[in-house]
Amino acid sequence: MKSALPYDPRFIPPIIADLDKLAYADPTTSQKYKGLGRSPEDEFEILLWLAFRMLGYEVKELGHSTAERDPDGIAFARRDHYAVVFDAKIRSGGYSIGTDDRALTEYVDKYSPELERQGIDSLYLSIISSYFVGENDRRIVAIRKETSVKNVTLLKASLLLRMIGLKLKGAIPSLGVLEAVFLRPQEISSEDIDRELG
Repeated sequence: MKSALPYDPRFIPPIIADLDKLAYADPTTSQKYKGLGRSPEDEFEILLWLAFRMLGYEVKELGHSTAERDPDGIAFARRDHYAVVFDAKIRSGGYSIGTDDRALTEYVDKYSPELERQGIDSLYLSIISSYFVGENDRRIVAIRKETSVKNVTLLKASLLLRMIGLKLKGAIPSLGVLEAVFLRPQEISSEDIDRELG
């Protein structure tokens, strides 16, 4: 019997197993972390840092760990000369870029000069949430026009887990292969991952 999940839970390390539930603001999971003295938002960021590391990226931890207004992290593929600036959005009812496009543009503008000096040729912006709603295409096009990003993608937390499962199964030989996923237009789908990594 095929699982309704887009990933195989047997290949998800227990330490990041709550990633998808946190993305949906699942009350039981959120309460679990509050009981440990951590906010669900902080925990979601931490799990994203771990998830990108499990994929093989070097991760710069930002978000709530800094006093400034920052994205939640930057995942570096230095050998392949690209980086992914990522931002986490916990939403039970799905996420729409809306007026966040200004903050997202600021994140890119703030870090792109430094990343270029470090030899990063291609910069991607990825927003990670439970799922996506509304008309995001126009906002994505605006961010691409106003910044130096090569692409802006919307990535469901469940599909990030799927990518980790594929990595652990040996289906992702390098970060260069993963770059193709971040080149997909707008929202990354399960079919995009199959096409690029399958």
